[in-house]
Amino acid sequence: MIIGIDKDEVLAQLLKYFLKLYNQREGTSFKPEQFHSYSWEDVLKVNLDKIVKYTYEILGSHQPIEPVPYAVEGVQKLREQGHELVVVTARSELFKDHSISWLEQHFNGQFRSVRF
Repeated sequence: MIIGIDKDEVLAQLLKYFLKLYNQREGTSFKPEQFHSYSWEDVLKVNLDKIVKYTYEILGSHQPIEPVPYAVEGVQKLREQGHELVVVTARSELFKDHSISWLEQHFNGQFRSVRF
């Protein structure tokens, strides 16, 4: 079976790093546990442009983003079961090289392809 897996918040803890920057700059104290939707602008009560601005800043800085806990083990188990895995992401192709490098560093060739 071919299985598509999202990168952010399934494989990579982007929200954790987003909130660190956002809270520091905006003087807020949001925590990942407060997010029960991928519409971060609804939780933060800001427009989407602000979310995109901070997200692009984080992704452009190439800071080390940790994998989601147990994501590596979960991906390995799916591969052991014979599944073909494809990463799907809404990230801009501006971050393609960095995203692929991150996947190689943390998941070492476990994915058949990456779809941007």
